[in-house]
Amino acid sequence: MNSKVKVKVQFLGPFRETAGKRQDVLEVEPDVRAAIAEIERIFQLKTPESELAPSGVFVNGRHVSLLSKEKMLLKDNDIITFMHYVSGG
Repeated sequence: MNSKVKVKVQFLGPFRETAGKRQDVLEVEPDVRAAIAEIERIFQLKTPESELAPSGVFVNGRHVSLLSKEKMLLKDNDIITFMHYVSGG
């Protein structure tokens, strides 16, 4: 049984250059933090405060630090966006 979910990943600003693409669709673990770590590993991304909390990472337009416990599990078709605060599309 496949417990992974299919999500759209967007890379904005410097993350786009590092990832080598603007977006991708991936199958990741449903846990938000595990998914972010997996995406960071795959694309060799470094978020600004990765030791404390993944800054510049949004799920469906909400910063990960603002997600309630119920929203910490991803569903198919969710959108994860990597963006530095001082950059845009």
